[in-house]
Amino acid sequence: MSYLEYSVKHVPTGLRKILHLNWPLTILLASVAGVGFLMLYSVAGGSFTPWAEPQMKRFALGLVLMIAVGMVPIWMWRNLAGVAYVGTVLLLLGVEFFAALDRIGVVPAATVRTDEDYVGDDACGLL
Repeated sequence: MSYLEYSVKHVPTGLRKILHLNWPLTILLASVAGVGFLMLYSVAGGSFTPWAEPQMKRFALGLVLMIAVGMVPIWMWRNLAGVAYVGTVLLLLGVEFFAALDRIGVVPAATVRTDEDYVGDDACGLL
């Protein structure tokens, strides 16, 4: 049942909302992430440092943000939906505008390294 329906008799408030989160989905998400952390740990030769540790930090931050977003009343997201939509359309139009300026040569294009620039550049040890 959704809290968007007006026939709901009780909508949780405060910290009680944590009990009403979709915990099976959250646990499934954490389990899949845990498998990913183990894979990164394995690929790094048994070390958390290069890949697994930063990924775990990002996941923890994302989980905290997910719970924080879940605590915000649904009416607020409903009220902000129109503003978010207009903002997104304006950003998309901005991308098209600056791409058109780049095509006609008004704005100099960003410097892009080609394959020839990487010849002899063995910084990552792949060549």
